[in-house]
Amino acid sequence: MTVEGALLQLQAADGSIVTFAPGSTFRLTGEGESISLELISGSMRVASSGMPISVSRDGVTVATVGGTFSAFEGVNGLLEGRVNAGTATLTNLGGTREFAKGDGYILNANRLQRRFDAPAAPTPGFLLASFESEGADYSPADDQGPDGAQIVDGAPGGGGGGSGGGGGGSSQTEVGDVKTDWQVAFGGGSVDVRHESEVYIDGDDTVNSWRWTAANGSWGRGTKPAEDTGGVADVIAWSRWGTGTPDIYSNVNSEWEEFGAAGSIAAHYHVVVGAPATNLPGVGTADYNLIGSTVPTMTDDPSQTGVLNAAAMRVDFAALRVGLTLDVSQGGNDWYLETPGGLAATAASGMSLVAQGSVGFVPPDFFYGNNGGAAGFAVEASLNGSPCGACVSDVRGFIAGDEASHAGLTYRFAPAFGDPSLVGAAAFAKAP
Repeated sequence: MTVEGALLQLQAADGSIVTFAPGSTFRLTGEGESISLELISGSMRVASSGMPISVSRDGVTVATVGGTFSAFEGVNGLLEGRVNAGTATLTNLGGTREFAKGDGYILNANRLQRRFDAPAAPTPGFLLASFESEGADYSPADDQGPDGAQIVDGAPGGGGGGSGGGGGGSSQTEVGDVKTDWQVAFGGGSVDVRHESEVYIDGDDTVNSWRWTAANGSWGRGTKPAEDTGGVADVIAWSRWGTGTPDIYSNVNSEWEEFGAAGSIAAHYHVVVGAPATNLPGVGTADYNLIGSTVPTMTDDPSQTGVLNAAAMRVDFAALRVGLTLDVSQGGNDWYLETPGGLAATAASGMSLVAQGSVGFVPPDFFYGNNGGAAGFAVEASLNGSPCGACVSDVRGFIAGDEASHAGLTYRFAPAFGDPSLVGAAAFAKAP
């Protein structure tokens, strides 16, 4: 059925009301002691006074008993909406989760995410009643279709919700001072580096999020606890995020969203961030001393921790080469990583300083290498004193600050490709 003209409301015997916006298409798939509906297109609002009511689309379902929620056809066929009162149960191929009042959601067969930010303020649309009776925590954005039109009314069970906002609930993603155009080295299941990132750092040097403004690929702490933190004000900071639900930034919706995949909840994330490198020396070498690190953890079981025993860096600015040594132990194993030539012959190192980023980020300030990597990206690894040609040993890092005053990196070790990895982060300061 397609709704033509004004709003369409269906009222059940117990007073529950389902409201559809004009132009919406739906199908009634079950009625009696419960109501089942399929939303084909458009937007709707369910206000249950106790009757079980469910809304499905493309094999996913949102259901409530005594609660209120909105639902609309989102980008790329996603089912999106918000729980305005009580609770709603969301189900897809990955399982079932319960969302509470104030929680937004994004749902399809393989994706089930909590949305923290409320939708943007609605454009002029259609209203059934004043919002003044909805309560102080109500936002008109709680009940909004994909075009910004409001579909709220005075139905039983309505009202409530909250105004959402950046990093809502217990999320820590946008807490602290924001830094722009910073560099990031991060590690979870793998390690990598990013440039031109917006970073949130709070007063105790906890890195709460980084958003790569150039493209996709950004993470927030969400509800993950900060296990290890440290830093030097306005230059470098590092953190390990423990077990909890992280946020991921949606470039489609331009907002942070909860990322509830089981593996991401259990995993520990290691991150070090730094200010852009400026006024790099054109000649000479500089030694860098370790000033802080995260406790390394195993990817399959973060409770299995390791120890960063030692680390040192040297940069040859004329040759644009990085010398590095890392000594890390865990569970009876001792990993040792070294660039070819070690610190003594940095000019011959297999790991180069390279330039990344767009205009304004042309200094060569990134480095990365792996065991057996190509020229310019090579490191050598040993396990328990023996060369380890098949081992996975990755390092990703950057130099940061005025005159390259600091450096940060993340690293990963594993006996072979596909095996659980040991991951950590480290920060360095240039020696006087």
